[in-house]
Amino acid sequence: MRIIAFAAALLFANVVAMAAPAAADPYWQELYSDNKFHCASQSWLNDGYNARGEACVVVNGNSVQAVAHAFNNEPVAHVIEAPHVMLYKDGSLIYDRFCYESALGIYDSASCFAPTLNYPCGTYVQARVTMRHGGFSRTWWSPTRQVCST
Repeated sequence: MRIIAFAAALLFANVVAMAAPAAADPYWQELYSDNKFHCASQSWLNDGYNARGEACVVVNGNSVQAVAHAFNNEPVAHVIEAPHVMLYKDGSLIYDRFCYESALGIYDSASCFAPTLNYPCGTYVQARVTMRHGGFSRTWWSPTRQVCST
C-alpha cells in the first residue's frame, strides 16, 4: 500500500511541476534558436542597458514563422514587451502578434513565437519586430529569406 501511495504522490508532483506557469507570458518562452532562424540584432547600449533583441524569420521547408528574441546581459531583471512581431510575405503584412509585457530575469533570455504558416517554395518572407526593453523601443527587420531554402 505504501508503494502505491508513494507512486501516486510522485505522479501528482510530476503533473503539478509540468503544469506550473512559466515565468513569462505564454508567448514568451525559453530561448530557442538553430540554423533555421535568420536574425538581425538591435542593442539598447546607447540607452544605458546591456541588453539586445533579435528579429528572426524561421524557415523550415515551407513552414515560416516570425520570432522575437530578448537578451538581458545585466545583473538586474528587466521588463520586456514586443507589441509587434510581424510576418511579411512578398512584401505584404500577413500578421502582427502582440507579445505581452513580461519580466526578463538576471542574465536571462526569452523568445516570443508568432504563428507558424505554410507557403509555396519560392515565396519571400521577412519578420519585423518592435520591442520595448527598459522603456525604450526599437523596430527592425530580419533578413529576407526564401521559403524552402536554408
